[in-house]
Amino acid sequence: DAKFFVDTMVTRFNRVLDTPETIDKCPIVYAALFAAFNHVPKHPLCVALRARNPIVLLTSAFHRVLKFLMQSAPGHSNTDSAATVRHFIVAVLSHMSTILREDPARYKLALQALQAGIMTDLIDCAQIAYTFTPIERDSIAGILKQFSWLTIQLPIARQASADLERLERTCSVQGRFNASTHVIRNAWIALYDAILARRIILSQMQALDSTPMACDNVSLTFD
Repeated sequence: DAKFFVDTMVTRFNRVLDTPETIDKCPIVYAALFAAFNHVPKHPLCVALRARNPIVLLTSAFHRVLKFLMQSAPGHSNTDSAATVRHFIVAVLSHMSTILREDPARYKLALQALQAGIMTDLIDCAQIAYTFTPIERDSIAGILKQFSWLTIQLPIARQASADLERLERTCSVQGRFNASTHVIRNAWIALYDAILARRIILSQMQALDSTPMACDNVSLTFD
């Protein structure tokens, strides 16, 4: 029973992320399962997992483990637990980058990730990027680059712009990325510039009282 298997997996996955005592045990195993199922899209397990909105589950998991990691840094950034959590974050972000690059539904999935709060988590993650290895930082920069490209879709640009505007009212977004590592800072600047460019288009459309759902001759239908 594929649905029962996936429901059980998701329940146990969420349980592992409940406390610091379990968060460093085996979440990486579940991240591997998410990635493996994605490679066989017609398999019953993959179909059942897609019904649970896996990119939203992974965004939520990213948020929860990042909170644990931020509470641990800098005093415990070199512990085995912190290293395990960083490894999990890298696995999650690498998998999400692959999805947003290759999945036919990547525009819809990117919008779901934004609505689940990934922009906030990426900004928070920038503050502790120094605790990651150079190779691990590439996974953070990679997903920032994917979102930069995906802003060609106006629904995504609109959501990213709204998220950025909200965050700028509560913290120094630029300050956090300026304090980050060189690679991540450059990836963020590219995303920031892309959002600002699309914000101009959105403002012009609003002035014309026009709200098409796509641009650059790219069609997009949300189910």
